[in-house]
Amino acid sequence: MTSDKTNIRILLAEDNVINQIYIKYLLTKHGFIIDTANNGLQVIEKFELNKYDIILMDGHMSKMDGFEAARIIREKTKNSDYQIPIIGISGYDIDKDNEKVIDARIDAYLPKPINEENLIKLINEFTTRKG
Repeated sequence: MTSDKTNIRILLAEDNVINQIYIKYLLTKHGFIIDTANNGLQVIEKFELNKYDIILMDGHMSKMDGFEAARIIREKTKNSDYQIPIIGISGYDIDKDNEKVIDARIDAYLPKPINEENLIKLINEFTTRKG
């Protein structure tokens, strides 16, 4: 993948509108293209309709949580050459969610409040791994 961030498409799955606006602002100022989903059902729907380079997934959302959405995405792509990176984001304690993160095969985890530097570093790491 090119290092040009304007080509990196991110699906932000976050049900809290304030967090969604804040994270989207952080990412767009770095040149990323952002699409949002308000719950796990929207994540699956948008994932099936669009091509993303990475997903930022809140673990605790309404209708379908992010862990279940991640499991479904992993199941849908299990025979694919490319496994989309999924970064979990949550305000909950990682120790409490650790088993869920592993079970959903989430690639990395960031606690809220989101640290901008850590978020950008992780996105860059995962998007430059792509061929």
